[in-house]
Amino acid sequence: MAATGVAVRVYRERIAELAANLPAAPARTNMYIHSFSVGEMGWERVGGVRVPVPPPDSATNIIANIAYDQPCSSEPDPPLAQGLRYNQVLDPSEVDGTQPGIVTVTCTLPPTSIELDGTSKLDGNCDQDPKFFELGIFNANNDMIVYATFDEVVKQTGVSLEFTVEITY
Repeated sequence: MAATGVAVRVYRERIAELAANLPAAPARTNMYIHSFSVGEMGWERVGGVRVPVPPPDSATNIIANIAYDQPCSSEPDPPLAQGLRYNQVLDPSEVDGTQPGIVTVTCTLPPTSIELDGTSKLDGNCDQDPKFFELGIFNANNDMIVYATFDEVVKQTGVSLEFTVEITY
């Protein structure tokens, strides 16, 4: 699977504010890795095929924004198309900072969930297994830390899905 990710600019700015002890700096405890989101966007159509787009470091959120209980998108292509967005708080055991210079984040989608099973919002795939192309990792302030795009990954009902992200600093 081809995947590309970036540490986004807004998070790098928050770290600089914290390091400089600026009044606007967020509380240190809110800077910790807290949650992730996966989405059915982060792609463009090339020759009739959905292909991941390079993730911009200016991103502040993933692109997908339709909740599982909302109607499907009727637009076939970006920028008007929208897809399912799934959010989940990380368990502390899913964030590992024991290797020097590397933080490993394991984002696991459960085997079954009302928010995932048959909830695609993409035009032409409505209410089928979701097709994910993007992932964002967030702190407790909901600032995005990392944004990644990747080849289509289908979340099948009854099967857990795991994304492992290594953040090198």
